[in-house]
Amino acid sequence: MKHEQIPGTVTVSQKAAMQTVEYIAKNTDGIVRMAEKSRHGDITRIFLSTGGTKGVYFNKTEDGLLIEIHVICRYGINAGDVCRTISSAVRSELQDNMGIPVNRVTVRIEGVDTQGRI
Repeated sequence: MKHEQIPGTVTVSQKAAMQTVEYIAKNTDGIVRMAEKSRHGDITRIFLSTGGTKGVYFNKTEDGLLIEIHVICRYGINAGDVCRTISSAVRSELQDNMGIPVNRVTVRIEGVDTQGRI
């Protein structure tokens, strides 16, 4: 059976994109939880009151999204590797799979979970 392609548009809501970013970050080995943004910086936080995402911030530019992700990592992990893994996975998912242009992904480690280590 031959399938005919029907032209159309697929739209991904901002909420869905933010939830995708949060899911990727939370499920990356070495991440304990998402974090609130520290008080410095100028990227605008987008917080949805119901089903919102914690620690994910979007700013739309002409070149694509600026994405800032704030996390708490596990003690003893290589923070640079974890940040690169999250950044790469987010860029790949949004650009390649959802068709959302991404200008930059920044992962900020707001703290280290040292439970049982001190």
